[in-house]
Amino acid sequence: MNLRPPFFGFRSCGACLLILAYPVLGACRSPEQAAVARVAPPLPETAERAPIAVRVAGDRALLEAVHAGDFFRWVAPRHPELRIEVGAGQTFLDAAAGAEIGVSLLPVPAAFAAAATGLPVRFEPDAFSIGGERYTQSAHVLTLRLPAPPGREAGRWLVVGRERAAIAAGVDDLLIRLTGTSRRKTEAPADFEVRETQWLARRGRFVASGTPGEMAIDPASDDDAILARTRALAGAGVVASGRVSLRGISDDSRRAEWADLAADLDRSLSAMAARIPYHGDLAFEIAVEPDYAAEARANGAVGEAVEGRRTDLALVFDSADRHAYRFALARRLLARAGLADGARALPPGIIDGAALWLSGGWYGRAYGEWLTPLARAGAFPAAAELLAPTRPEDGSRLLAAPVAAAWVESRAGKTLRQKLSTDLPANPALDRELRSLRAAANRISEPASAGPARAAAWDGAAVPFLRGVSFAMLNSIDGGYHAPGVATELSRLATLGADAVSLMPFAYQRDAHGPRLAFLDDHPSSETDIGLLHAARRAHAQGFSVLWKPHIWVSEGSWPGEIEMRDEATWSLWWSAYRRYVLHHALLAAWARADIFCLGVELDRTVTGPERERAWRELIASVRVLFPGPLTYAANWDRAPEVPFWDALDFVGVDAYYPLASGDQATDADLAAGAAGVVRQLEHLAKTARRPLLLTEVGFPARRAAWREPHSEAGEYEEEDQLRSYRALFGALGRRPWLAGVFLWKAFSDEAGAGGRHGGRADFRFLNRRAEAAVRDYFALGAPGATEAAGGKGTP
Repeated sequence: MNLRPPFFGFRSCGACLLILAYPVLGACRSPEQAAVARVAPPLPETAERAPIAVRVAGDRALLEAVHAGDFFRWVAPRHPELRIEVGAGQTFLDAAAGAEIGVSLLPVPAAFAAAATGLPVRFEPDAFSIGGERYTQSAHVLTLRLPAPPGREAGRWLVVGRERAAIAAGVDDLLIRLTGTSRRKTEAPADFEVRETQWLARRGRFVASGTPGEMAIDPASDDDAILARTRALAGAGVVASGRVSLRGISDDSRRAEWADLAADLDRSLSAMAARIPYHGDLAFEIAVEPDYAAEARANGAVGEAVEGRRTDLALVFDSADRHAYRFALARRLLARAGLADGARALPPGIIDGAALWLSGGWYGRAYGEWLTPLARAGAFPAAAELLAPTRPEDGSRLLAAPVAAAWVESRAGKTLRQKLSTDLPANPALDRELRSLRAAANRISEPASAGPARAAAWDGAAVPFLRGVSFAMLNSIDGGYHAPGVATELSRLATLGADAVSLMPFAYQRDAHGPRLAFLDDHPSSETDIGLLHAARRAHAQGFSVLWKPHIWVSEGSWPGEIEMRDEATWSLWWSAYRRYVLHHALLAAWARADIFCLGVELDRTVTGPERERAWRELIASVRVLFPGPLTYAANWDRAPEVPFWDALDFVGVDAYYPLASGDQATDADLAAGAAGVVRQLEHLAKTARRPLLLTEVGFPARRAAWREPHSEAGEYEEEDQLRSYRALFGALGRRPWLAGVFLWKAFSDEAGAGGRHGGRADFRFLNRRAEAAVRDYFALGAPGATEAAGGKGTP
């Protein structure tokens, strides 16, 4: 069931979408469209007013940033009934109906500033103040409800700041709240909000001040998380070594550990500065955050180490991630040296290479030691990825950085400034240099992988059984894979008898027939690399095995089974991006010590035909270079027999949404007969492929007649039929020698955030529903001291 939890929940708001003079950007744009976007002309004064009009003051890049934001990418395409005008303009037009939003960089246009007369706000060329508190950071954004002019009921709003991306994020949030298109953001917008990050803000309401025509901030409503963060940092403990200070230390029992980290980073800093060379300020302050959710909330990003909003860096300490801390420190040092920011800034891919050339280590190896496995896996980047002015949406820093570092090393000169003193080569020249590096790497002898070069045929003996749960990430800052609550949810699954979870990153594909993929690993509310690592580490710490299972989320009401290119040229483009996505996660899964890796999920139309089969077999061989454990592919239930490369894998993987009966009124005997037929099909597949079989997904929704179309959540909420379906299938499955395990679809990384007990929704969750008892009984089957369930074969 390859359905990704959306970024937002939705309900209708009863208008229709209109982007005046900007039709391309009115819909969810494809990457190709985004590349050729043009700025809309000013809204004509005579234009019919829409419920919401967005007027962006005089900055082309800001207008494009607003259009590229989450609202127009994710929300608007799901709500064709929305009607919104977007265009350039520096004044409000006193429309007869509908809200208006003015958007501007500082300094604010006079007409926008005049509309705020009477509010406790002051605008400066590079800052703003509200209630006497001055905000100067580039990330600070003000969203302000303006007084409505006489005779006008519709709201007016102003969104201003210094940083385009931050302003666009503020507009996104305001539009989502005004249109009511998120079940997670149901409260009306405050009268004012100052955002430092999406999750760190000051909000409040206005009240009459007592002076005619003037408003003041209501003290009772003034919720200031920004001030709380300021005070917390100021009062936090500090551990320093040389020029490196770690701020945020609250656990004195780990003080020696912090001191060792500070000393390590200080030594690295000195060595890296000498290799640039850089003789400027070397004092670095690093915030040590208590967890990744806190890191994201305070700094707007999540990772092993990220650029801090109040400090140079912010990190969550794990001894395995010191290489990432040194790499992040090197990037900040390059910015101070003028190589990563400003007029002479290098492309992001080259910055990564320069930083890694300085810092050295990369996911358990020196960066140079990665060249041979990356070359043999066909994972070298192209010049276009390294020279792109912005990070490609389908690029992989994990794969590209070691190659970029080796290229920097190959340049003439001893210092980084010498190596980068001449112009960067054009794409063709750099591609030639990368081919030379790849050829040299292929000549180096690499130790044999810990895993098999090729899967061995199954001999029919019983295999260990995984009692698994598909552990879906809830797309939220406090409930995702990175959040501390993951450990609690895993403990909850352990009480059921579960001993395995699948972790599921996603890439986004706008069009099932288009070649572009976007890797959704750069936002704290998505499945980031560090979130996956954190969840895997917590799972292993609690005794779980981990199945690493990358998915594709296809928009436009489609699903991965419809992905099919129309010609070989687009197949080549799509496959190149998909390979990079899979190899990125194969390397990451190896670093996380995942137990099984899945190369794809329900990609029905990509696996048949000689060309497609050849590509998959080459990908399987490449993954084996990077990932040492067993491999599988998750085939859709009705297409699993058609997969031609089971012999190259270790497990047959099936997403098992087999109907058990066709009628709405099936008896238990009907369901048992249907389940027995399903088991016969699975057994035949395992024996034909000569591989043990893994149910990579299996589940039933909590709806009436769940057995009829188990893949569908559409229908009337009903727990009893979900329970009956599970009991029938489990009774037929039992413990078969050929069955390597099941992964139930599904539980969330934050069950409360996903809907508490059940929320009355006919979805696939089984926790806190009657079906939980069937799951508990099945997971106990064959365990030491357990009684064999009816219909099962027991553990041989």
